[in-house]
Amino acid sequence: MKRYRNILVPVDGSELSMDAFEQAMSLSKLIGSKITVLHVMEQLYSDYTVLEGAEIISASNIIQTETRQQVKNFLEDFVRRGGEEGVDVRTLIKDGHVAQEIIELSGQYDLIIIGTHGRRKITSLIMGSVAEKVGRHALCPVMLVRDPKKDA
Repeated sequence: MKRYRNILVPVDGSELSMDAFEQAMSLSKLIGSKITVLHVMEQLYSDYTVLEGAEIISASNIIQTETRQQVKNFLEDFVRRGGEEGVDVRTLIKDGHVAQEIIELSGQYDLIIIGTHGRRKITSLIMGSVAEKVGRHALCPVMLVRDPKKDA
């Protein structure tokens, strides 16, 4: 059996991403893996905002700075939890498109553990499932964590 030394867990604040983290914690305690908790910040505005004026760009930068600090605070809870349970948990924040960023990082990890429906159904229909894209294109194995309430 392959040893999963480095596990990537993308999180978005949803219950399923928290379940994915719990699965990673359980596995890590069994085999001594390191966990990297990833949050991808998608752009609030499209790149064409440059044409819309300095005020919009300035407001966007302020919002993104405040949001980045909130994400850092959110991710620190994972590090704290890992410390309490003797698991090495690190954090990573990337900017970009969620599935694309996870796929680009996948070659650096032995396993990705991801929730299957972190977004609302309508968004998933329009944009496609992040978990599905990651599962199809990742360079390492992917463990999908399903919603047990939906499976019942």
